[in-house]
Amino acid sequence: FQTANSTREGTRTKKEIQKVVARIYKHVRSYQRARQAILRLDPNGDMAEKYQEILPDDLAVSKEVTEENRFGQGTSKLAWFW
Repeated sequence: FQTANSTREGTRTKKEIQKVVARIYKHVRSYQRARQAILRLDPNGDMAEKYQEILPDDLAVSKEVTEENRFGQGTSKLAWFW
């Protein structure tokens, strides 16, 4: 990530990041509600294995994405849904 050239740019960037994070959590909530509905309809099926719960650790940004040529690159594990 680049540093902002001004306070105005930094504030605008922060607001954009907050918007993206809010959208991510909105989609996670929708997924979790749909997952719960599926599990209620098929409690003994294999749907729980296929549609796992999304945990906060699953939403963490990988250093491989944010830091190019990072030492030890390739050792990070992606979330199950990738």
